Amino acid sequence: MMRASVKTAVCILVMWVGGAEAVWSQTEGMVRTLTPEQNQARLARWRAIRDSLSMVIRQTPEEWSAWVNRGFANAQLAQFEEAIADYDRAHQLAPNEISVLLHRASLYFSLGKYAEARQNLDAAIEQDPKNAELFYYRGLCKAKLKDDTGAIDDFTKSIRLKASPLTYYERGLAKARFRRYNEAIYDFDNAIELDRKFAFAYYARARAKLAQGQQSEAVLDLTRAQLLGCEPAAYLLSQIIEKSETLDSLRIYVNPEITITATKEEIRRATENTRMLAQMSVTALSTTNYRNPRSKLLSTGTALFNSGIAINDSECNEQLVQTRGATQVSIFCLIHLLKKQAAYMNDAKVTSLINQLSTLVAMFEDRAIDERQFLTEVQFYITELDNYMKKKKN
Repeated sequence: MMRASVKTAVCILVMWVGGAEAVWSQTEGMVRTLTPEQNQARLARWRAIRDSLSMVIRQTPEEWSAWVNRGFANAQLAQFEEAIADYDRAHQLAPNEISVLLHRASLYFSLGKYAEARQNLDAAIEQDPKNAELFYYRGLCKAKLKDDTGAIDDFTKSIRLKASPLTYYERGLAKARFRRYNEAIYDFDNAIELDRKFAFAYYARARAKLAQGQQSEAVLDLTRAQLLGCEPAAYLLSQIIEKSETLDSLRIYVNPEITITATKEEIRRATENTRMLAQMSVTALSTTNYRNPRSKLLSTGTALFNSGIAINDSECNEQLVQTRGATQVSIFCLIHLLKKQAAYMNDAKVTSLINQLSTLVAMFEDRAIDERQFLTEVQFYITELDNYMKKKKN
């Protein structure tokens, strides 16, 4: 575990720019989102902090922590040469203090001086060779220096000491750059296992699967990544669907939903029906035996949406569903009813989740995925919908 002072020294910002770019920076990444007035106030606070620390240094010039803190304040004020000079002085006073090395490495990294950042991390690792975070940060430096072999080695050491989703993710990216796609997918699997909402891990796994020709599986990962807010995934998904000749039924995913101008009472009723249907779907899926040939879950003439075969409303409506119970209703019927309710609710989150379910149905009809994978993926989105509806107010 890193010391508290070390933790506050490091800010990690992960972004994707035609790949993954991990930016480890002491400069405040959110400054660009501030208004001019807010930024001026921020700078004024840091100037006051820097001036206070200068007074401390004049009184106790041998206090290394004051030099580190002033260096950090100077970094916030974009006075980078002054910040480096402060860190250098702190290192002279406390050559074995890891927090000093990490502060200086962080600033060098943010300035694009990756070799200098790595040198500081080398020294820090000599002091603390069992610190997983130090190996992770050095792996980022090596990746920036185009030493992917060294980066993989450091990420592996970090994982052995303390597994984290970011470390698996970065190692997967490095392996993908070597076109070791199976190994990369394994790392993305582990990243997702540790963080089910890691949008860019789904996106990276999709790209690795596409490189292997696994288009249907990649589409599922892209839909999840899009749902979690990954914009590159949405773009790539639209490109795949646009160019696809074998998955034409997936076009329902990008088709605009039919919206209905509903009264408050209709919206309230649709919300209640959606809650009920989501809960029933969770129950139906949780009690499914995938190997049971008599399972009702996949019964009823199946083809929906763009297939030309309509669901019979006399056999699939809210009243009959409640009478029969979850274990006696087809999942296709439940998705069909959820889609109808979503049109009344006009809730972006519900519409997005139902679109994912619609996509899965289309893929299942096209035999792009098998029954087990279909039900596993459906369960993921149904659970998301059920959780959302439990929190949603009318």
